[in-house]
Amino acid sequence: METTTYSSCKEVLRDELNQLFGSQEQNIDQATRSLKVLAHPARLKILCALRTGEQTVQDLEYYTGLKQTTLSQHLSLLRSRDIVTSRREANFSFYRIANDRILELFELIKDIYCQT
Repeated sequence: METTTYSSCKEVLRDELNQLFGSQEQNIDQATRSLKVLAHPARLKILCALRTGEQTVQDLEYYTGLKQTTLSQHLSLLRSRDIVTSRREANFSFYRIANDRILELFELIKDIYCQT
Protein backbone atom coordinates (compact mmCIF):
# COMPACT_ATOMS: atom_id res chain seq x y z
CA MET A 1 0.00 0.00 0.00
CA GLU A 2 2.80 2.43 0.88
CA THR A 3 4.51 1.69 -2.45
CA THR A 4 1.34 2.66 -4.32
CA THR A 5 1.07 5.95 -2.42
CA TYR A 6 4.75 6.72 -3.05
CA SER A 7 4.35 5.93 -6.75
CA SER A 8 1.24 8.11 -6.94
CA CYS A 9 3.06 11.03 -5.32
CA LYS A 10 5.96 10.64 -7.75
CA GLU A 11 3.57 10.65 -10.71
CA VAL A 12 1.73 13.71 -9.41
CA LEU A 13 5.01 15.57 -8.93
CA ARG A 14 6.24 14.54 -12.39
CA ASP A 15 2.95 15.72 -13.95
CA GLU A 16 3.15 19.06 -12.12
CA LEU A 17 6.74 19.59 -13.31
CA ASN A 18 5.75 18.74 -16.88
CA GLN A 19 2.88 21.22 -16.71
CA LEU A 20 5.13 23.96 -15.35
CA PHE A 21 8.22 23.37 -17.47
CA GLY A 22 7.31 20.93 -20.25
CA SER A 23 7.26 23.45 -23.10
CA GLN A 24 9.60 25.93 -21.44
CA GLU A 25 13.02 24.43 -22.18
CA GLN A 26 14.23 27.48 -24.08
CA ASN A 27 13.09 29.83 -21.31
CA ILE A 28 14.68 27.62 -18.65
CA ASP A 29 17.97 27.64 -20.57
CA GLN A 30 17.88 31.43 -20.87
CA ALA A 31 17.07 31.82 -17.16
CA THR A 32 19.92 29.47 -16.23
CA ARG A 33 22.43 31.40 -18.34
CA SER A 34 21.26 34.73 -16.92
CA LEU A 35 21.33 33.56 -13.31
CA LYS A 36 24.85 32.19 -13.77
CA VAL A 37 25.94 35.61 -15.02
CA LEU A 38 24.43 37.25 -11.94
CA ALA A 39 26.35 34.90 -9.64
CA HIS A 40 29.48 37.07 -9.54
CA PRO A 41 30.36 39.73 -6.93
CA ALA A 42 31.48 42.34 -9.47
CA ARG A 43 28.32 41.98 -11.53
CA LEU A 44 26.16 42.28 -8.42
CA LYS A 45 28.03 45.49 -7.56
CA ILE A 46 27.31 46.79 -11.06
CA LEU A 47 23.60 46.01 -10.69
CA CYS A 48 23.58 47.66 -7.29
CA ALA A 49 25.01 50.83 -8.83
CA LEU A 50 22.49 50.69 -11.68
CA ARG A 51 19.43 50.13 -9.51
CA THR A 52 19.00 53.89 -9.05
CA GLY A 53 19.10 54.53 -12.79
CA GLU A 54 21.33 55.01 -15.78
CA GLN A 55 25.08 55.45 -15.14
CA THR A 56 28.12 56.20 -17.26
CA VAL A 57 31.01 53.74 -17.41
CA GLN A 58 33.09 56.27 -15.50
CA ASP A 59 30.48 56.44 -12.73
CA LEU A 60 30.29 52.64 -12.56
CA GLU A 61 34.07 52.47 -12.36
CA TYR A 62 34.00 54.87 -9.41
CA TYR A 63 31.09 53.16 -7.60
CA THR A 64 32.31 49.58 -8.03
CA GLY A 65 36.07 50.12 -7.73
CA LEU A 66 36.60 48.01 -10.87
CA LYS A 67 39.17 48.97 -13.50
CA GLN A 68 37.65 50.01 -16.81
CA THR A 69 38.87 46.94 -18.72
CA THR A 70 37.40 44.57 -16.13
CA LEU A 71 34.21 46.60 -15.88
CA SER A 72 33.80 46.54 -19.67
CA GLN A 73 34.09 42.75 -19.73
CA HIS A 74 31.41 42.41 -17.07
CA LEU A 75 29.14 44.93 -18.78
CA SER A 76 29.54 43.12 -22.08
CA LEU A 77 28.48 39.84 -20.50
CA LEU A 78 25.50 41.47 -18.76
CA ARG A 79 24.49 43.09 -22.06
CA SER A 80 24.78 39.78 -23.95
CA ARG A 81 22.27 38.23 -21.51
CA ASP A 82 19.88 41.20 -21.85
CA ILE A 83 20.35 42.14 -18.21
CA VAL A 84 21.60 45.65 -19.01
CA THR A 85 21.28 47.89 -22.04
CA SER A 86 23.56 50.65 -23.22
CA ARG A 87 23.55 53.77 -25.32
CA ARG A 88 26.23 56.17 -26.49
CA GLU A 89 26.10 59.92 -26.23
CA ALA A 90 29.12 61.85 -27.51
CA ASN A 91 32.14 60.18 -25.85
CA PHE A 92 30.15 58.52 -23.07
CA SER A 93 28.53 55.11 -22.75
CA PHE A 94 25.50 54.89 -20.50
CA TYR A 95 24.19 51.67 -18.97
CA ARG A 96 20.93 50.81 -17.28
CA ILE A 97 19.11 47.70 -16.13
CA ALA A 98 17.21 46.27 -19.09
CA ASN A 99 13.83 45.82 -17.48
CA ASP A 100 12.01 46.35 -14.23
CA ARG A 101 11.65 42.61 -13.57
CA ILE A 102 15.43 42.28 -13.31
CA LEU A 103 15.42 45.22 -10.92
CA GLU A 104 12.77 43.41 -8.83
CA LEU A 105 14.95 40.28 -8.81
CA PHE A 106 17.95 42.28 -7.65
CA GLU A 107 15.89 43.92 -4.88
CA LEU A 108 14.77 40.46 -3.74
CA ILE A 109 18.38 39.23 -3.67
CA LYS A 110 19.35 42.33 -1.70
CA ASP A 111 16.50 41.80 0.80
CA ILE A 112 17.49 38.18 1.38
CA TYR A 113 21.28 38.51 1.54
CA CYS A 114 22.17 42.07 2.52
CA GLN A 115 21.87 43.20 6.10
CA THR A 116 21.19 46.90 6.48
